[in-house]
Amino acid sequence: MKNVFLDFLQYEGLYKKIQITEENIEQLIEFIGGECKISVYCPECREERVFSAESFRVNLDNGYISGEVFVYNFQCELKRANFAEGNDGVKDAKGWMLENWSKSEFPITLMITLCCVMDSTHRLYYVIHAHEKYLIKIGQYPSIATLSFSELDEYKHVMNGSVRKEFGTALGLFANGVGIGAYIYLRRIFETILLKASETAIDEGKIEKKDFNEAKVIDKIKMIKDELPEAIVDNPFLYGIISKGVHELSEEECIEYFPVVKDSILLILNQWEKKRKEMETKKRLNASISKIASKVKSSGGE
Repeated sequence: MKNVFLDFLQYEGLYKKIQITEENIEQLIEFIGGECKISVYCPECREERVFSAESFRVNLDNGYISGEVFVYNFQCELKRANFAEGNDGVKDAKGWMLENWSKSEFPITLMITLCCVMDSTHRLYYVIHAHEKYLIKIGQYPSIATLSFSELDEYKHVMNGSVRKEFGTALGLFANGVGIGAYIYLRRIFETILLKASETAIDEGKIEKKDFNEAKVIDKIKMIKDELPEAIVDNPFLYGIISKGVHELSEEECIEYFPVVKDSILLILNQWEKKRKEMETKKRLNASISKIASKVKSSGGE
């Protein structure tokens, strides 16, 4: 089941916060209890891997305990409140947890270590500060930029060095909460990718260069639809995000839009990489067949 706190851990930059509510308090209990599994690019394996919680430490003013013990103590308090286990008691139980979380001994710092299931020495570290009804992300290693930048190696054959460098800059800015700067870089990259896709369409005589250059983003995407994933072509919301002038966007809006634009770019690069691999496989297969055919012919076969 989706856990909003795991998503927060994985995708949000430093100093971002998430509110604890009646709707997600049970997910918080699972989260602190160490039931953490995320799928993320492992820089060491150089592959997408599942990472699970090896340790979850809760630092308090008077010492520290494991996340598992913290949750156990919390749940014992819940049981002592004598709530019914049936459906009628669920709402009250949530309310009790939410109220008593706010009364917990603050400050609380959560130290989280996640290990790659393929090699436990490959680790991710996170530090979360808990304050009343909010969790604030105050530390991460490797950074979001490092994790994402390593992932870009997969697309090195379809993305030139300058684009990769700008992508790394955008990821670094986003990881440090610089929304407008990060969005500007990502928008530049998206436009560069559209331009590259247009070159193929122009060479094949499908479109005219002048028409493409003068078109709006929404029309450009439609003109080169054969070079783009269907999800990009058929999603008008994306056009609005990309087309929105940077001077019109707030810092918060740029941070909100950033992951959508980033995933859109990666989706395009992923399609191009698949096509490249297919062409490479086809070329290799044709060469092998030709070699075998030559041998058969020279040996007197039909």
